[in-house]
Amino acid sequence: MKKGRDSLNSEKVLDLVAGAQSGDSEALSQLVMLVTPTVHWQAKRLALKGVELEDLCQEGMFAVLSAISSYKPDAGASFETFVNLCVRRRLLSVVQRSSGEINADFELSDSEAALLPELSAEEQTIQADSLQQLLSYIDSTLSDKEHKTLELFLSGFSYQETAEKLQTTPKAVESTLGRVRKKLSLYKK
Repeated sequence: MKKGRDSLNSEKVLDLVAGAQSGDSEALSQLVMLVTPTVHWQAKRLALKGVELEDLCQEGMFAVLSAISSYKPDAGASFETFVNLCVRRRLLSVVQRSSGEINADFELSDSEAALLPELSAEEQTIQADSLQQLLSYIDSTLSDKEHKTLELFLSGFSYQETAEKLQTTPKAVESTLGRVRKKLSLYKK
């Protein structure tokens, strides 16, 4: 799959979304890797508002997981548009809670907000429960080293940057992420 703007709107991505929604952890992993640069870019724009970049990246990745589970191709928005809006909405909420104010440059327009799904209270509860189950699984399954490596990777750091932060080698980071993928592939099996 080619890198770049069009890569999130291809048929392959829609297949990955469908796979992730049906529990395919490899599809989920591939989607997360595709979307991570977008999350990191949006987080960098808002990190100037007094919230740590790593915190915003984590929140953005939670929004990605939520977007993947709730995306409907026939709802009128491309996956790229939908995931960007979900991430932006989540990050804006975090910044607003932190600072008590929001910059108009980052607010969602009415047309953007209309693309986001209206979830019933029951759907919101189910989505929150599913996310909590996934996070609990991650916390109980991954070692401290694996958890820290995954956190840095999901925050948009390269293997080299992650290795430097963890005082290890890029090869060790690659190996650790391989173990993480293997463990996460067992989720819900």
